[in-house]
Amino acid sequence: MVPLEKQFLIRQSEAGDLAGIYRLARHLDSYNLPADKKQLRRLLEISQKSFAGKFKDPARGRYLFVLEELPKRKLAGCSLIIAKHGTPGLPHIFMDSFVEKRHSRTLGKTVNHRCLRLGWTEDGPTEAGGLVVLPEYRGRPEKLGHWLSYVRFLYMAAHRRNFQTRVLVEFLPAFAKKGQSPLWDYFGKKFTGLSYSQADRLSIDNKEFILSLFPTSTLYLDLFPEDVVRHLGRVGDPTRPASRILEKIGFRYLHQIEPFDGGPYYGAEVSSISLVRRARKRRWRPAEDAVSGKVYLLLSETAQGARCLAERAQERNGTLAISRQAAELLNLTPGARVWAVPFS
Repeated sequence: MVPLEKQFLIRQSEAGDLAGIYRLARHLDSYNLPADKKQLRRLLEISQKSFAGKFKDPARGRYLFVLEELPKRKLAGCSLIIAKHGTPGLPHIFMDSFVEKRHSRTLGKTVNHRCLRLGWTEDGPTEAGGLVVLPEYRGRPEKLGHWLSYVRFLYMAAHRRNFQTRVLVEFLPAFAKKGQSPLWDYFGKKFTGLSYSQADRLSIDNKEFILSLFPTSTLYLDLFPEDVVRHLGRVGDPTRPASRILEKIGFRYLHQIEPFDGGPYYGAEVSSISLVRRARKRRWRPAEDAVSGKVYLLLSETAQGARCLAERAQERNGTLAISRQAAELLNLTPGARVWAVPFS
């Protein structure tokens, strides 16, 4: 892994980031990062309170990280943690994807029916979402998307009590286009009368209409058009790199899909995520010379907020040697501790 070389800093979002976040959201426009300034302003307010520990119930937390190009002070990307996705009054809704095997002795024939069934829970997992990097910053040797994705799990390692024991990620399906969903147009729209974008916006704060109007019995996909079914539960090309990043650290397909667009849900036990298991809190010391060795993802939390860098560091006797420039960017004072996870 290539370090960020002090040109980029990952930090917690601030109120003044609205314009940059909106620019990023227009490239994603998802349930948890909508291209809507009113919703994004609310997200930034919740994120500030979450990082400051102002919620008595940590399940209300939402933690929005931004990737800032330091010379330009430009936001190049962002990522998000939703502490609990699925709460009383606002459940986590999904569709189980499974195969029902049926056999006829008369015909000597076995048929495997592809099926879906609506499910929901008000005691849901943590969700990692909102990952987006501006197009002009993609494909760089620093692999900016990797660090933006990984910072969420390093933060979870540092604050295990604030999050659930399982974490969920949703990916867009192969055929999803901006503002369109063949699954929704064929299925969901028939029961609600809403367009995909209308339903997606409404569901941010209200999911009653889904549970009240969607059928709860088994749905047989053999009765659906094949061009609707073909890519259900499959990661689309634009989000495939993000899915590979998470597969490397322990995420797997849950055989569940998002009921609006059919995108796959991936998940993992937080304790089984390799990055979380390898994260340690270390006291830092200034490096005497240029630092060589492993690249570490480093997370500091000071009065200036959470900050993260991918930097080369050297571990010895339970301490990390970090360059003075990196320590300044992380706002580290002498003797302070930093959360760190190494990469080969």
